[in-house]
Amino acid sequence: MTDATRDATDEPQTAAGLDTLTDELGQRFDPPFLIGAYLAVNAVPDLCLLVDGPACVFAKAQRVHGQHDLGSTLLSADGRHRVLYTNTDVMTIAQGDEERVRAPLRHLADRPECGAVILTSLPFARLAGTDYPRLLDEARRPEGAPLYEVPGRSLSDDWLGGFDAVLSALVPEVPRGERASGEGRVALVGYGMDRTEGEHRGNLAELSRLVRELGLEPVSIWPSGQPLAVLQEARHADAVVALPHGPEAARLLAERLDVPLVSAGLPFGLAGTERWLLSVGRAFGREAEARALVERELEAVIPRLQWAVPQVFLGRRFAFLGDPHLAWPFTELLAEVGAAVPFCALTGAETRLSEDARTALSASEDRQVLYQPREPALLSAFAALPPESLHGIISTSRGVELLAPDLAVVELGYPSYYTHFLHDEPYLGFRGALAFLSRLGNAVTAHDARRLR
Repeated sequence: MTDATRDATDEPQTAAGLDTLTDELGQRFDPPFLIGAYLAVNAVPDLCLLVDGPACVFAKAQRVHGQHDLGSTLLSADGRHRVLYTNTDVMTIAQGDEERVRAPLRHLADRPECGAVILTSLPFARLAGTDYPRLLDEARRPEGAPLYEVPGRSLSDDWLGGFDAVLSALVPEVPRGERASGEGRVALVGYGMDRTEGEHRGNLAELSRLVRELGLEPVSIWPSGQPLAVLQEARHADAVVALPHGPEAARLLAERLDVPLVSAGLPFGLAGTERWLLSVGRAFGREAEARALVERELEAVIPRLQWAVPQVFLGRRFAFLGDPHLAWPFTELLAEVGAAVPFCALTGAETRLSEDARTALSASEDRQVLYQPREPALLSAFAALPPESLHGIISTSRGVELLAPDLAVVELGYPSYYTHFLHDEPYLGFRGALAFLSRLGNAVTAHDARRLR
């Protein structure tokens, strides 16, 4: 029981007290730790995952495979799934049946298509005191794929922690001491690839293009929908650029390779991309090149917004529900086209964000920001907004389903069940900002037309 819940239950149960208690309970809006682990495994096609837990862990994989990600390979029609579970319950733990863990670990490690195996668990299995390090040691064989543990933290962490934890577990796979002479090679670690569809393929291409325009070479992006062998190319990096969905993995890799670590945020939106390029350029002594690149990119993008800003965006108000790392640059992007974001519900803790991001999000007195709200609290806060105060919502499918808003809707992030990308369409970088505004503008004008009819 949290302190807030304990205080609420000690109050006289007035109607107001019951409303407060209801808002503090209910299902979390942010995805759980295990979903983050699934998304990271999904983005590395030869990585396998064993979860010590009951059959419900398989249902979580089904939320990714074929629903959120049409290109997912987590599951397979021939039964050779990349996600397996032990079917553990209270009885198997009480009986001391440890073969439930060792046998599937060996099975996965023996598969020729498996490059590495991650073991994690649901909380009740870990709380029972299962000795996972020993079981991993007993299951390892010289000819098998390497085995790693990601301690299950579903009670204390969220999906962002699960994503970063899987990437961090792969750092020992990167050989040391293989850098060639020279400079300018970078590994980008912590890209938030929540599925393998076209928006992420486009983002990866745009990230690579921007890095190369600075005169640098991206030797590896973690993750990128590529196998472990491609991730291991990070061994040639002269520096590691940390992206926000894998800060611990980036730190560990830079430490392992004994190279500088550059933290630059995320190139989302016009101001966000400019800030990212200048930070990376400055770190590599290429600030002049970065400023010239920003100027060239803006010269190509800004003229295309001249009609849309006054006709579509000016004076509009939007809500944002989703990834906290996208929130600050999103509010900047909307401000640049004359719109506002008075409401944010973020699927991550405030501590995930930099001080600059937290300050910027809270700077506007007209903006309400909720971190990791429970669903009843989110419903209450959204319902309390003045009628007709919003024109659109940028949200995950879960937010759209929960709120059922009569607004223009753009899906972004996990889960996105109703929007898919068969072609490459980035939302990062300057070109990605233009593509994202195009999606948002089309949603707004289409909703306007429906209301007129």
